[in-house]
Amino acid sequence: MTTNSSQRVASFATEAAGVAEEAPSVIQLEDISHSYGQERPALDHVSFDVRFAEIFGLLGPNGSGKTTLFRILSTLMLPASGCAIIMGSDARSKPAALRRRIGVVVRDQEQVTILVTTHLMEEAERCDRLAVLNLGKLVALGTPAELKHEIGGDVILLDTRDPESLAHRLRERFTVEAAVISGKVRLERENGHRFVTEVVEAFPGEIDSVSVSKPTLEDVFIHRTGHRFWTDANPERAG
Repeated sequence: MTTNSSQRVASFATEAAGVAEEAPSVIQLEDISHSYGQERPALDHVSFDVRFAEIFGLLGPNGSGKTTLFRILSTLMLPASGCAIIMGSDARSKPAALRRRIGVVVRDQEQVTILVTTHLMEEAERCDRLAVLNLGKLVALGTPAELKHEIGGDVILLDTRDPESLAHRLRERFTVEAAVISGKVRLERENGHRFVTEVVEAFPGEIDSVSVSKPTLEDVFIHRTGHRFWTDANPERAG
C-alpha cells in the first residue's frame, strides 16, 4: 500500500489470495456507515462492489468520506455498521488475516485489483470504474464514460451581471434546468452551440461571455450534488 499527497493505493492480489477470475467481485460493501462523533457521519450507508482485476477509484473532495472508506477497505479500521466482504472474508471477523493479503505485488498485473483514492479528476479518468463520494454519501457509481454520458449533452456556462435573474428567465422561456454555480449560469443541453445562439438572441446585451464544453467528471459531480467539487460545503476534515 502506497500513499502520496493526492491519492492512496491498495492492491488486492486476487490470484495469490485464491480468488477465482469468475468471482463476481473482490470487495462487497453493504450499508457501510461510520462516524467520528460529529453531527454528520463520515460514511452514510455506502454500498457498492469492486470487481475482479479492475482499477477502482474513490473520488471525492476533502470531507467526502473516501479516506475513512479506504481505511476500512484496507482493514485499518472497522466500520460502525454495515458489512465489508473482502476477497471472500468478512473484514470485521478476520482483519489481521486480510491485511496480510492486501498490498501484495505480483508479476501478472491482470490478477490484481487496485483501489485508488483521489481528489484529482485526471487520476480518476484512468480508473476502470469510480465511486463518487460527497459528504459521506455515494452519489455516483460507474465507468468515467458512463458517468459523463448521463449528462446527455453539452455543458453551457453563461457569465452575466445578474445570474439569478437570467437563470429564472431561462427556465421560464426554454423549460431548462438552469442553476447558478460559482456566480455563473450553468445548464446542460444537447447541441449546445446552437442553443446558445438562441439564448444570446433572446437576451440581447445581458450575456458577457459563453462557454460550451463536453461533460467532465466535475460536471457529473455538479449534476449529482448541485455544487462544485471544491466548495465551502466540503470543509477540510478527515475523509
